[in-house]
Amino acid sequence: MLSIVIPLFNKEESIRYCLNSVFKQSYTNFELIIVNDGSTDKSPEIISEFVRDKRLRLIHQSNKGVSAARNEGIRQSNGNWICFLDADDVWDKNYLSNVSKLIKKYPQASMIGHAYYQMNTNNILIDFGLPPKFEGYIEDYFSHVSSKRRTLYFTSATCVQRSVFDEIGGFDKRIRRGQDLDMWFRIALNYKIVYCDRRLVYYKVDSENNSKQIKDIKSWVHHFLLDKHYALYKQESNFKYFVNYFLLFGLFRYFFLNENREAIKDIVKRIEPNTLMHYVMKNWYLLYYTLSKYL
Repeated sequence: MLSIVIPLFNKEESIRYCLNSVFKQSYTNFELIIVNDGSTDKSPEIISEFVRDKRLRLIHQSNKGVSAARNEGIRQSNGNWICFLDADDVWDKNYLSNVSKLIKKYPQASMIGHAYYQMNTNNILIDFGLPPKFEGYIEDYFSHVSSKRRTLYFTSATCVQRSVFDEIGGFDKRIRRGQDLDMWFRIALNYKIVYCDRRLVYYKVDSENNSKQIKDIKSWVHHFLLDKHYALYKQESNFKYFVNYFLLFGLFRYFFLNENREAIKDIVKRIEPNTLMHYVMKNWYLLYYTLSKYL
């Protein structure tokens, strides 16, 4: 049996579509655990439309954040594998069926990820992933993420063996942004992982406030990089390249918003360039920041 974990917080506009995609799966041997993380909208009422299906369990908790919600879902699960799904994303009807086939085909795997479509606000599909039809073990994960400049694994398209969480712990509640990246990196360091380039997941981009994103990224840099993974950042050149690229280019769209400059400057100072491009980018940020005070 597969266990599906959905953290829920104020998703009344999308949760019905999400759940419909679950209950229309061609593979039916699953349990669905929804952890309501203190929602204040009509999300719980919408879920009540589905409660007659005995595979569904709804758990309520006060608002503790998405990591705490996922961890509670994992704790309450009975399956050998945990499939994560966010409340505004949807699955193709054959997603769980393909997951089940991959579990049997790759018995050494502890994490399985699928390619996915990203839907922006205009519902334009943008596909990601390895070259078409790739399927198999990822032998050098950090080399891949550095060359592709993005992580292969995305929460709603990833399933993890239940025993992994008993061994390395759950999602880090200290990290407000990048909790999933932290988890995938920890798993990739210690276990065999598999990726399949069948696009069976649809991810909806949820626009957020720019200032909030910067605060979350500062938290990510502090806990994720400087605390937990600093040794890896210092020693693993591919990991360092990926993090540097993520920060230097990811922060660019926020840099010209005056209220974010101090936060960005603090982040950029912590970056240790390992390529000429990253060195130039880091110093461009700092030079522009210095000169802008006199313009």
